[in-house]
Amino acid sequence: MFFLNLVSLVRLERNPTVKEEIRQRGFERDVPAGFLTYPVSQAADITAFKATLVPVGADQQPMIEQTNEIVRRFNALTGTEGPCRVRGADSRAGPAARLGRRRRKNEQIAGQYAGAFRLAR
Repeated sequence: MFFLNLVSLVRLERNPTVKEEIRQRGFERDVPAGFLTYPVSQAADITAFKATLVPVGADQQPMIEQTNEIVRRFNALTGTEGPCRVRGADSRAGPAARLGRRRRKNEQIAGQYAGAFRLAR
């Protein structure tokens, strides 16, 4: 919920992925609030687990960029390093490669987060 205060409505509407979805669904100006705020929720999910590499396709690059904007604003506002910048990874790599990366990442996460999850370091 805090992240919603770090992004404007205009910025949410300007996201090309969201704009295309709005056009495809014929929402015009009758866009559900949850639909517009999904990228912010996604940013919270990414940063809550301190992800720095997110397996997404090229169509999700605007979401990654928006996440980084939110992270920069959060860090500037709190005066901390807080969440790290993230980058997208092409998820089209073969299933065996993805599974190997996922296993390694899960092992790292399990080791890092034996205690409670925290947003800021």
